Amino acid sequence: MPDTSQSEHRPDPPPHPDAYTRLSLETQATLAAVQERQTETLAELAQTSARMTELMRRLSPLPGRPPQPSVVPAAVRLLDAWRREHRLDETTCTVAAYILPRLLEQGALIAPPALLARRTGLTPRAAELALKALLTADCLRVVHPAAPPETAVYELGPDLTST
Repeated sequence: MPDTSQSEHRPDPPPHPDAYTRLSLETQATLAAVQERQTETLAELAQTSARMTELMRRLSPLPGRPPQPSVVPAAVRLLDAWRREHRLDETTCTVAAYILPRLLEQGALIAPPALLARRTGLTPRAAELALKALLTADCLRVVHPAAPPETAVYELGPDLTST
């Protein structure tokens, strides 16, 4: 007779994990998911920062003396705050990124929509709408409201909580 004791012997099933082991495994899985999302968020932040840096670098200054490099970090911070607080679209951010360094350095500037359009690659109408969006959000203000858009002098607006 064949020995059936070995063939019938099945290994015992693994013991059920106790509550602490289950909690530990669940915690590790949650932590892994959080770390993955954090990595994705940091990658998105790096891409946004790179786009803003590239935009600031490739846009040539308005006529006259170029802005001092020391104002660029402040311009980037202010643009980021405006983008978050006022939910500015890309076109408006493009115009803001172009004028902010000069505006921070000089305090005021003339920025005709046609010039902004040439320098940013936007249409004159898009540049004008972006300026209006910045005015509506109180990011900018016009020094002489009666002036036509071609000769309007812009200053930082009353929304100075972001500076």
